[in-house]
Amino acid sequence: MSNKRKETSTTDFFLSVVEKNEDQKKKGTSKKTTIDETKSKASGAASWILGGINNALDFLFTSKYSTGVLSFVITIVLFFMISGGSILTSPSSGATLKDVPLEIEGLDDKYELSDAPSTVEIGLIGPSIDIYSSKLSKNYKAYIDVTGLDEGEHTVQIQTKNFPDTLEVMVVPQQVTVTISPKISQKFSLSTRFENEDTLKTNYSVAVSDMAVKSVTVRASEDTLQKISKVVAVIDCKDVEDDFEQDASIIALDAKGNELSVDIAPSTVHVNCKVSKYAKTVPVDVNIIGSPADGLAISSYKLSSSKVTVYGDEENLKDLESVSVDVDVTGLADNKEIKGLKIKCNKSYNKLSVKTVNITFDLSGLASVTIDNVAINVNNLKTGLTGTVEQTASVTVSGSKETVESLKASDIVAYVDAKDLKKGTYSIDVQIEQTNPNLTYTLSSNSKVSLVIGG
Repeated sequence: MSNKRKETSTTDFFLSVVEKNEDQKKKGTSKKTTIDETKSKASGAASWILGGINNALDFLFTSKYSTGVLSFVITIVLFFMISGGSILTSPSSGATLKDVPLEIEGLDDKYELSDAPSTVEIGLIGPSIDIYSSKLSKNYKAYIDVTGLDEGEHTVQIQTKNFPDTLEVMVVPQQVTVTISPKISQKFSLSTRFENEDTLKTNYSVAVSDMAVKSVTVRASEDTLQKISKVVAVIDCKDVEDDFEQDASIIALDAKGNELSVDIAPSTVHVNCKVSKYAKTVPVDVNIIGSPADGLAISSYKLSSSKVTVYGDEENLKDLESVSVDVDVTGLADNKEIKGLKIKCNKSYNKLSVKTVNITFDLSGLASVTIDNVAINVNNLKTGLTGTVEQTASVTVSGSKETVESLKASDIVAYVDAKDLKKGTYSIDVQIEQTNPNLTYTLSSNSKVSLVIGG
């Protein structure tokens, strides 16, 4: 949340400590005498304690509790030695408490408060013993009270609780300007997020087989609702090995994955989860869309991950041969890395080893060649039949100069599709297989040829 703080520094605060100490020095020798007497009493008390310790040592060494009691006593002695008794006798000291959570009190449930800092700093002046006890107990709190305030912008004082009356307390900042907005409701579809997947065994993955609700109602200010990217049920997968069910908490996330403070109904959802124990590693195919700038062609590309492991049910994945990414190179004018390409899988799966990949392109000058005498294959003939095409094809290939100039007729795949055809003679379309995604293939000869099917 953004802060609208009054400019007050802890430096200014502790200058007041120095000024207070200077004032104490000016109070004269009577004050000093009082302090010396106090120190004398503290030293006497310390001597009495040490004497008592000495008298008790023989007993402690023979007692079954000697180790624990002696440790405690030594701690007390070291405490006095290190502090020099100043914790009891120092008339004034200063300290800063950093990152103290700022609490909100008195906010009506129909409102949302924004622009308040999440933490503040608190400066303390007073007896050392009281400062030490406050820091140790951590019983204090900082808060703003907005009881009775309606929607709109308000400047409120930051207050504190549970500090000793002997301490002077100053909060930085001393006041803040906050905005109170009415809450409204909006429905969101519910998705899932798995936690602790790294604790699963190799090849294990989890999928939701059933979720009690598919959408939830989120209540927040209009501004906060607009920040919501998705609402998820958080499912804990820690060390699971078999199918399981649980009540998953529901949270709202912004585009960066940060949790937002909103009201969600219901706040939990019952989920049934299936644990799969199968994974398959497949290559990543690149589907290039568009063409680079005029006169340029793709010479080569490199993926950040050329293979991906797909986790899920074996029955769903057994026929999976590859996954793919789409990349638009329209107007690409120089060598470039394109990041965050989402991987697509045409099978039902639980998770991928990586969800996105990056691709780096190398461009070069565009060239075209026409390759003649390309053999035409016959595909998808019925069992027992034969197919013959007497003609050959001519194919124009465009791409980087070094690539196309090295091509031969055997590098081009031309074919006709004989699916569902019986014996006979057919005039049929010639098709060219796009074997290299960096190249463009165009049929230069007749689009139809004669196919004779016998058998």
